Amino acid sequence: AFTSAITGLSAGTTYHVRAYATNTAGTSYGSEVTFSTLEPPTVTTQAVTAITATSATGNGNITDLGNPNPTAHGVCWNTAGTPTTAGSHSDDGAASSTGAFTSSISGLSANTTYYVRTYATNAAGTSYGNQVSFTSLAIAPTVTTQAATSISTTGAIGNGNITSLGVPNPTAHGVCWNTAGTPTTADNTSNLGAAASTGAFTTGISGLTAGTTYHVRAYATNSAGTAYGGEVTFISLPAAPVATTATNMTGSSFQANWNAATSATGYRLDVATDSGFTSFVSGYNNLDVGNVTLRAVNGLSAGTHYYYRLRAYNISGTSANSNWIDVITVPATPLATAATVITVSGFTANFNAVTGASDYYLDVATDSGFTSYVPGFHDRDIGLTSYPLTGLTAGTAYYYRVRAYNSSGVSDYSNTISVLTLPDAPVATAATNVTSSSFQANWSAVLSATSYRLDVSTSNTFASYVSGYQDLDVGNVTSHTVTGLAPNTMYYYRLRAVNPSGSSADSNVISLTTLQSHTVRFTCTAGGRLLGSLTQTVDHGGDCTPVTAQPDPGYRFIEWNGNGGFWSLKNQLTVNNVDMDMTIRASFVNNPPTIRIVNPLHNANVWGLVNIRAEVTDDLALSAIEFFVDGARPASAGPASTIADGSAAANLQLESGDLYLDFRGADLLLVDSQLHLRKLGLQGGLQPVIGADLPLRELALAGPGQVHLLFAEPQRLADGRLYSWVLCDLGSRSVRGIEGDPARLPYASKTPALQFDAAGNGYYFTTANAGAVTLLRRAADKVDELYAAAGQQVRDWLVLPDGTVLLSLFRPETERLDFVKVAADGQPVRHFSGGFAALLQPAAAAGVHESAASDFFRVSGGRLLASGNAVLARNEWPSPQWEKFNLSGIEVADMASDAGGNLFVAGREPLSGRFGLWSVAEGGWECLAYLPAPSLRIAVLQSRADGARAEIGADLAFGLAAAITAVSHSCDWNTLLYANGLHKISAVARDEAGAEARDEIVVNVANVVLSLECQRFTDHAWLITKNYVKIQLAVDNNVGAPVAKYVVYRRIDGGNEQVAKEFLANEVQDGRCELIEPTAGGTESIAYRAVALTADGMIVGISAVTII
Repeated sequence: AFTSAITGLSAGTTYHVRAYATNTAGTSYGSEVTFSTLEPPTVTTQAVTAITATSATGNGNITDLGNPNPTAHGVCWNTAGTPTTAGSHSDDGAASSTGAFTSSISGLSANTTYYVRTYATNAAGTSYGNQVSFTSLAIAPTVTTQAATSISTTGAIGNGNITSLGVPNPTAHGVCWNTAGTPTTADNTSNLGAAASTGAFTTGISGLTAGTTYHVRAYATNSAGTAYGGEVTFISLPAAPVATTATNMTGSSFQANWNAATSATGYRLDVATDSGFTSFVSGYNNLDVGNVTLRAVNGLSAGTHYYYRLRAYNISGTSANSNWIDVITVPATPLATAATVITVSGFTANFNAVTGASDYYLDVATDSGFTSYVPGFHDRDIGLTSYPLTGLTAGTAYYYRVRAYNSSGVSDYSNTISVLTLPDAPVATAATNVTSSSFQANWSAVLSATSYRLDVSTSNTFASYVSGYQDLDVGNVTSHTVTGLAPNTMYYYRLRAVNPSGSSADSNVISLTTLQSHTVRFTCTAGGRLLGSLTQTVDHGGDCTPVTAQPDPGYRFIEWNGNGGFWSLKNQLTVNNVDMDMTIRASFVNNPPTIRIVNPLHNANVWGLVNIRAEVTDDLALSAIEFFVDGARPASAGPASTIADGSAAANLQLESGDLYLDFRGADLLLVDSQLHLRKLGLQGGLQPVIGADLPLRELALAGPGQVHLLFAEPQRLADGRLYSWVLCDLGSRSVRGIEGDPARLPYASKTPALQFDAAGNGYYFTTANAGAVTLLRRAADKVDELYAAAGQQVRDWLVLPDGTVLLSLFRPETERLDFVKVAADGQPVRHFSGGFAALLQPAAAAGVHESAASDFFRVSGGRLLASGNAVLARNEWPSPQWEKFNLSGIEVADMASDAGGNLFVAGREPLSGRFGLWSVAEGGWECLAYLPAPSLRIAVLQSRADGARAEIGADLAFGLAAAITAVSHSCDWNTLLYANGLHKISAVARDEAGAEARDEIVVNVANVVLSLECQRFTDHAWLITKNYVKIQLAVDNNVGAPVAKYVVYRRIDGGNEQVAKEFLANEVQDGRCELIEPTAGGTESIAYRAVALTADGMIVGISAVTII
């Protein structure tokens, strides 16, 4: 092999080459190969663009790729010049075409001059473009702005922080401010000069206007420019406000005033009692009064100097103090005091001085409203604390008041003082109405006199006085009757006028001589009484005082007569011109009773059992009330009730000092040991145990302090259990329930439900034994049955101290009233019917009417007393003889007695309608007290073994219950025993004097007419014979009696009657209905009857008995 240099080639040219060898043989060539010569690329450099502090963009152009193509191209740079790829450069890779290109220049230092050349590299080497230069940008500093501090009215401290110096370092920094916002260095600026380090800085802000909002930014400046921090705002402090004069001064307040300060959001007020503000008024030291320009200052002392000043504040702080204002409060209202040195023509006005007053105004008037001033005394400036007035009118009321004043104003008016000048002396005038023992002294009225003083003497020099008539205060009158004088005697009198200010001088003297007199006496016949002075001493020619004739119950006044003959028909009499001694008498006669049938109504349709009822009034005791139908006593008329029932007391209270029971619904009355009537008050004690508003049915005493209560409904006590019977022990202050079978506890009746003997055993009735009224005795929680009153009505009963029980029993089947004695040991009872039965027979006891069955009876002094309405029947039991005891018309509602023989009756006076309590004794009767309620029941007055009254403390208690509004009498009339049609009902009342009254009505008896048709028949169907009865009921109810159902009864062979069929009223069509029922055979006797019944079970129609 061999090599051989090839030269003289052109760059970038392809050449073909063959090796050769020449010898003699010639030249031999090898195979041809080709190659190209190398060529470097060519590039140009353009100006740098996109210059920043740390980067830029280099720009170049590949004008010739060379050969081969460039494998790298870009820019290179340095700070010294003629940069190469050995230094900082960018490499944008191979290039396959000519043309412009850009390349990134990075990693620069701010504010530095750099030299740049483009380059391209291929196998021929690296080609560089021309050199250009550029300078990197500077970096602006960064700052923040903090809130301004140390704000005043004209300046503040601006606060900033250079967080980055930038490049180059700032040549200036500080804060700038304005009032419009977004401040720049073109506005107000503070300049702290160049900065060489980061960090906070402060600078003064000055030249501000008070109360103005400013905008502030921190700044720093370098060659990159000026950088600003964030914007903050502040308000300069407000200027000190200007305090102005106070207004609206009063004695305890004033109004502080001031001018508004710009931008102030509020003000702080100081009020002091000194101008140095070392002693502040409480609550007024730096008081925030808000954003106002006035404030009322209260709670001050009248007539006192005060000082006030203000400070304004806003969000930035508080201003300096304002000027201070001096203010004095209005003086206090002075106190006017009583006038002194009062005369007939003047007085001295007085009042107390007040602090802070410059002077005083005085008003004097003749009226308390100060509409009529004394001339010269309206706001008279007196400058003193007392002032004498003269030239006034005697006996005249004057009024004065004062006001204090100073530079701030005038106080309120003081209190008003009234003063009365002394009266003039009165003028005595001639005496009048002169009698034998008296005369009327007269005088003229004196202005303002409130009373007069009278002197009477038998001496014209008043050397001595008639007893009781020296300086006698006769009141505010102009005459006075002088009494107790001697007949035909000379007397002298004089007066002095008195008012609250004093007494006048003596009047003139009047003389007179007394007269002679006569005696007039008044009397009356039986049947009335006289009201007035019954024995009168009358001067000759004078008149008697009126006397009234008052009839007793059952009587009326007739006439007056006496000396001189007939006097008058009027029940009030006055005798005129008496000229002699006289005796005059009033006469009375009896009045008849009145009666009115109130049920049924006249012309009414009636059916079934009708209660005929009449209302009767009379002012004398009634002796009889009778009812008649068509002139005869009504069939099936039972005994009538005479007085509306007095049910058990519903409101009883005990007065013991330990217990009170507040049962509402009626009053409780108490008769004390002196028989004085009064209401019971409430006492403390057991109310929480027995609470209020309980349905009390009965109260009874078993002994001192042992009170038994029966309730209409069971009550829960402290032990959690329910009881209908409760014992209250007043001594131990305990309450316990009485246990037992509820069906055998006391039951309510019109008579007392519970009574006790002297041993404390309880007696009561139950209806537990198949409806029979059974008398029980409870002793130490043991219950014994003493007596069963089957089929009898207990009208009244009484337990004697030894345990004997007396019963008043009515037997409806015989219409008899029996008296039964049950022995204390439970031995067989004794019946005494004669005396009581006689009460039911009008002929047996004159003056005791038929319906006077004894509702009440007591034993008094060993005698039995039973009430027959206005009559008491008295009997030495068991004698059948009765003695009538007249209560003069008192309608008995209840009775009570004690073992001492004292009987008490509660009832009503028919004439007056008043209810009262009477004490009845053998010698007569006495009204103890009138009761304020029309309801009566003597609840707790019982016999005691020791003869004492049943007492609570030292008092007798009487309970009141159901109202008695009218005396009502009635009887039952069975209209089924009378034919349908018109019937006349009559009612007759007679009083003790024999006077009679009658009332009549007509009614239509319209009972339902019933008829039965009964027929036997036999049914032979199916070869079986059956017997039946067909009953058809026909009904005629032509007036529409209120029938609810019809009942058909059957009785077979005289056995018990049974119900065969009941038809409801609406099941009866066209007045007919029928019943078919089988019978046992054809030989038995079957009796049928039908009845018509109302919804409440009253029979209003009965058919005849049909027997088949």
